[in-house]
Amino acid sequence: MYAPEGAGTVLRSTEKTVLGRRATYHEIVLVGSRMRILVPADQTDAIAVRPVVQKGELGRIAAMLTERDMALPNSWPQRQRMERDIMATGDAYRIAHLIGTLNRRASQLGLADTERALLNDARHLLGTELALVRDTTLHDAQSWIEEHLQPEA
Repeated sequence: MYAPEGAGTVLRSTEKTVLGRRATYHEIVLVGSRMRILVPADQTDAIAVRPVVQKGELGRIAAMLTERDMALPNSWPQRQRMERDIMATGDAYRIAHLIGTLNRRASQLGLADTERALLNDARHLLGTELALVRDTTLHDAQSWIEEHLQPEA
């Protein structure tokens, strides 16, 4: 999982010289696109690359989608900063909680265009991770998210 872009699979690891420094790079193909990124193998922690959650954690992800709303500031600039900080972590559980919170906020109060875009980005990030975890398509993973956003009757 690469927080800025989403989840992907390591295609290969190769040695490259960049800016005079020889290092091993992981070539990652991102889910839902043909985009490939090169990530320095020795800097994965520093640039927010982590393994995807395990299949056994899907229940916890589903629970976070319907968890009580997270405390977000009322002030738009502070709320936007907090939401972006959550996205930057790439933490699947916090992103799922944010999705649930923003989804409920959208149905109750509506969202500004920028906040709606952030919600869509969050759904995409979580969807890419769940597509790998569930061994399915991005579309099916996003459908899973939508299904689990609905409270049980």
